[in-house]
Amino acid sequence: MLSHFQAFLDWEAAAEKRGRREGISIGQCAIVLRQLVRRVSVLPKDVRSQVEQLSLEQSERLGDALLDFGTLAGLVNWLAQNDVNTRSLAQCQVATV
Repeated sequence: MLSHFQAFLDWEAAAEKRGRREGISIGQCAIVLRQLVRRVSVLPKDVRSQVEQLSLEQSERLGDALLDFGTLAGLVNWLAQNDVNTRSLAQCQVATV
């Protein structure tokens, strides 16, 4: 009985950790999208989709890099240089900024 309880506690802790990480990822993506809209104005749907598909680590790198470019072309170049896989599942699902 105790081992079942411990297994449940372990499962619960892992689920909480995944939930926190997912929440952080969604929040990071939302911030980066807002900054990009302010920096480069309107984001085309295909570019926005690529940004939404970034992993947490890629989103953090983009958040730093966007300080170095101010145009849509700079963003598109960054996405190309960082091999953003447009076929992967979306990591960030946020409402339109």
